[in-house]
Amino acid sequence: MLIQPIVENSIEHGLVGLERPGILTIKLSKQEKFLECIVEDNGKGIDNASSLHKKSASTKLINDFLRKTTKSELKVINKADINVDQSGALVKFLIPFKFTEND
Repeated sequence: MLIQPIVENSIEHGLVGLERPGILTIKLSKQEKFLECIVEDNGKGIDNASSLHKKSASTKLINDFLRKTTKSELKVINKADINVDQSGALVKFLIPFKFTEND
């Protein structure tokens, strides 16, 4: 339920209407007691990373939940800000995770 709105935003605002094949990747990796989630696309990118937080109610709710449970926030990156030859967006966040009751 945390990943779906991020993926939906990526498709709706980044990949729809592209004149080239769109690529969306979702990567999950264990980072201590969290899963790190990275959602990346090669879409249109975003003008201002903070605008994603302001425009999407679901993203705001997710960010509030992450602050409470992981003490971190969504990291929204316009890939062109890192490398002008790239397009698209990258969103990183931590998801609370527990293997067993003893972890």
